[in-house]
Amino acid sequence: VRQKIHLCYRPELRGQLYQTSQAVHAGEVVIGGRVYLTTKRLAAKLGKSPRTIARWISVGTGPPRIRIGKLILFDVIKLHDWLEAFEVEPVRVPLRRRAR
Repeated sequence: VRQKIHLCYRPELRGQLYQTSQAVHAGEVVIGGRVYLTTKRLAAKLGKSPRTIARWISVGTGPPRIRIGKLILFDVIKLHDWLEAFEVEPVRVPLRRRAR
């Protein structure tokens, strides 16, 4: 863990970045004021295995990513948008009345 002042993503601000002095976690990269996650860090945040993320990459699914050589990074803001695409509203099913 490195101590630096950097920009961090805040979901409650709808994709905005803010300046913070919190530690940069292992697996997080800040480039040009934007926060990116490595495959291992993304897997930890989503509760999936790194192998699952690698499988998503190999079949062309999963969140948008940037490849720099062998390094694959995921933009936190685009990750939030990708997750929103899976959001569903609960459906209320009316109860059936039993025939008497």
